[in-house]
Amino acid sequence: MKRVLILLLPTILAFLSACAISEISLLQTAKPLGKGRLEIMPYVANAMNMYPTQDFREIYYAIAASDTIEYWLDFESQETWIKWGKKKDASLVGKALSYGLTEKDDLQLKTFASGSGGLKLGLKHLLSQSDNSYAAIMPFLGYSSSENGTTEYYQGQPSFVARDKNTLVTAELHGIFTLEPHEVITITASPHISLSRLTRRYNGKDYGPYLIPHGGLKLITRLQVYRSFISGEIGFEAAKKWDDILMLVPSISVGAGLQIGK
Repeated sequence: MKRVLILLLPTILAFLSACAISEISLLQTAKPLGKGRLEIMPYVANAMNMYPTQDFREIYYAIAASDTIEYWLDFESQETWIKWGKKKDASLVGKALSYGLTEKDDLQLKTFASGSGGLKLGLKHLLSQSDNSYAAIMPFLGYSSSENGTTEYYQGQPSFVARDKNTLVTAELHGIFTLEPHEVITITASPHISLSRLTRRYNGKDYGPYLIPHGGLKLITRLQVYRSFISGEIGFEAAKKWDDILMLVPSISVGAGLQIGK
């Protein structure tokens, strides 16, 4: 039995390394759409996996203490099973829908899917405009969740059962600064700060919440011809890992879309 369970170890570890994803792209300019105007933009991006920011020691201890996998601590060193599967980023696809509430304010809804699915709601407000330069702020509130389950059998009986659900709520504040050197191109820089709240439910027991501060900087270029546009973004996201080492995640995204309205 112990030998069979050891053979199942990669499956168990892979399950436990399922991601809690924070969507970190922006793909925005500080320039508002204008009242009554609509913008639709599908995009692809990478995201930050929140798991490396925590060691989840209490969850692993609970697993190690279970009757079915008592071999855990003997078979794997603490360093190995804490670090297993700690990939710091993941890819996602999403769609952003923006609407001009006023001449200075845009409302945006983003939906996305990766290992988890989620949405973000943001409000952009133009602070100042001078010739071809714009400055805005944009707070966001985001929510994502993922749920995984697995059951392994030995001689027809369950030898390992796991149900794991992650919930992530994030508040963000972006500063957005845009230059428009030509009517078809904008160049944008955007620093931001974020605070995420992660909770996990493993086999019916709640763990957390884990509060995770993070932030970063984005550089965004947009090319627009009449109502069609393409945007590219490059930057980084920074957060503290569970072992107090700074984790840097590249932020790379591309989107293309269409504006509708006057």
